[in-house]
Amino acid sequence: MPFAPKGLRLEVDRGGLVAGEGWVGFGLRDEAIQHRRQLDWIVESELSRVSSRGRVLSSVDVKRQRIGSIEASNIKSFLHHVSGPAYYRVDIRFFRLGTGRLLGEYSTYARVMRPRINLRVAVDNPSVLPGSLVTARLINLGTVAFRAPTFVYGFVVQRFTGETWTLVPENPPRERGEKVRKVIQRLGPGMELRDCLRYLVPVGQVPGQFRFISFGLEREPLVAAQFEVRAP
Repeated sequence: MPFAPKGLRLEVDRGGLVAGEGWVGFGLRDEAIQHRRQLDWIVESELSRVSSRGRVLSSVDVKRQRIGSIEASNIKSFLHHVSGPAYYRVDIRFFRLGTGRLLGEYSTYARVMRPRINLRVAVDNPSVLPGSLVTARLINLGTVAFRAPTFVYGFVVQRFTGETWTLVPENPPRERGEKVRKVIQRLGPGMELRDCLRYLVPVGQVPGQFRFISFGLEREPLVAAQFEVRAP
């Protein structure tokens, strides 16, 4: 902001994609610590609902704040509550206190989407020999984070017997006394996690079909990805 003191910056505080509902707007960040600023501003922020092409449909909310002499690090962010699904734009305007002269105006956009979990699993090496290590990655194509109470995100390995899928022992097995992490694992929206799922095919394993599978966490339906153990 050319009209602001050096070291004082305007940043988008929250915005972009929002799942369900949340807050969007701007915040001021000051490089100086415990430094008092004489700003003499009137700050006006306006939330508008817009079309998918950015055309303003209606003004939803307007907030005004008078900022005189203040520690810039104590200035609250200029945020507006949004819900959807919908598209929004936030405009922020700075006026000179006393004269009303417009100093600058900035905008940011946000899209509110329905909260949705869409977890996928993909095997990196879908055809392997006995003795091979099979790895898989998780992909979150949803709009909210996927959480699981186990470090393998609730997945197990099964083998197809010709009639049904049966659980196979964990391999390599955890060492005796090895602690299982109790923290909740989290995979954010749009994120991918590689090599989190592993299975070491036994050396003497007969050929057949296997799969990594999760039977559903946090309302997520069954998710699976197959791999083949072929004859050496």
